[in-house]
Amino acid sequence: MKRINVVRTISLVLLLSTLFLGCATPIDQQVVPPIPAEPVEVEQQSEAVAVYETPNESQEPVFLAVIEDPPRFWKYPPVKPFGNKIGVINRTGYTLKVFDLFNEPLYSNNAQQVNLLEDAVEDGQRVVVDLHRWPDLLSELDKRDGSKFIFNARDWDNDLYWGEWDPQVDDWNLVVAYEQLEREWQGEGEVESFGSSLVIVNATGYPLEKLFLERKRVNQIDGSETNLLQGRLLQDGKRARIQVSDLGHLAEYLSFEAYSTLTVSAYDTDGDLYIKNWHPTTDLWLIQLTSADMLWSDSTHYELQVENQTGGSIWYLYVTDDAHYQAGELGDDLLGMDILDDAERMDIDLSEAAGFDDLLEQPEETVMHVVAEGLDGIVHHATFLLGDAFPSVVFDRSSLEDFVVEEGEELTLYNDTPADLWFLYLATDEMVHEKNFGNDLLRDGIWEMKEAFTFKVSPALVEDNQVLHLYAYDYLDNEYHKEWKVSDGWTLTFNADDLSTQ
Repeated sequence: MKRINVVRTISLVLLLSTLFLGCATPIDQQVVPPIPAEPVEVEQQSEAVAVYETPNESQEPVFLAVIEDPPRFWKYPPVKPFGNKIGVINRTGYTLKVFDLFNEPLYSNNAQQVNLLEDAVEDGQRVVVDLHRWPDLLSELDKRDGSKFIFNARDWDNDLYWGEWDPQVDDWNLVVAYEQLEREWQGEGEVESFGSSLVIVNATGYPLEKLFLERKRVNQIDGSETNLLQGRLLQDGKRARIQVSDLGHLAEYLSFEAYSTLTVSAYDTDGDLYIKNWHPTTDLWLIQLTSADMLWSDSTHYELQVENQTGGSIWYLYVTDDAHYQAGELGDDLLGMDILDDAERMDIDLSEAAGFDDLLEQPEETVMHVVAEGLDGIVHHATFLLGDAFPSVVFDRSSLEDFVVEEGEELTLYNDTPADLWFLYLATDEMVHEKNFGNDLLRDGIWEMKEAFTFKVSPALVEDNQVLHLYAYDYLDNEYHKEWKVSDGWTLTFNADDLSTQ
């Protein structure tokens, strides 16, 4: 701005001040600044200046953000009824691997499971099934004849979920919920016991490439066994049906009277081993191999698997080598405060037991003795080799025959009841209080009327002349009870007066 313009601006400001202040200042006291000399032209320097434009107040404001409500949420969009799709929603809490949907005509044509799922369905997820892949199911739905459908679903543990669905009334998003778990279903009646075949189910989660059924135990398997799959894969969720007539020498162990223990073993495609003991007389003939049956090998541990099929509880368990066994030195009880109940099995880590470090360093062919004992004083005995990768023993009726029971006095009983007797037990007061009568002394036999039965009584049971209890049962489960102690003599008769009234 030129200097002359500056002077004019200052003069104007002073004039306005005078008008506003009025007579506050006498006119003769006002100072009028001198008129400056003619301004000198100054060359303007070139300089970039940022210019900010303010919006015209008369124009509408321009917004960069758009204000809107949250979107609607639809977790499971609907499926059009009687279209070509259904939805499957998993609310079980577990991953589903199988979903099957059928009505009565479909079941009549094929009683075997059909899996509509291409992939597993995680908990909380939904999948849409294209029914074009299942023309028979789509045809039945298109009939719209009012028939109801049944669905079966299975999770990774092979647990079964069951439900009904009415396509004309219900949503076409089918929900599989935890409440639909069939807790009582264990395959009862699905495969007939002592029939022409048995069935082994793969519920491990992995394909099986080798499957064996043997009289041998795990530590006796040497590779000479027959692979029942014969080069095929048994996929997870599938089952293998085996004809008894094809099992050759094993057929003799598959009768009710055999009371045998067979070993089911399998290898998956990763080389992992699964093992299960099977008792044809008492177990279902639908045998499931699950992930719980996998055996783990750990170089820092040496685990012995013990299974109790004695009919009573095992309270004491000992493991020792041959030299100590022959000397009667069994060592410490490995169960401690535990009890191994009937039909249960337990893994015992021998590497953690006191004094076993030296034993485990012995040659692999060293014979190890396992002794089990219940409160009834009856002793079971089994052996294994120290070099076995997965040592296991089963205590059952046959394990009684392997051990020379401690000598005792013979007790002779006479059956003067009006029936043959099928079961006989000897129990202490403590055992009766716990409702544990021990083993059946008759084993596979029947104590006929007017016949005698003799057995040896362990000295540990008759010390201090304690009262013992004898219980006998006929085939109708009528109970005969007698109390006995050593001072009563070593001959005893059961008669009709001993029939329990309770």
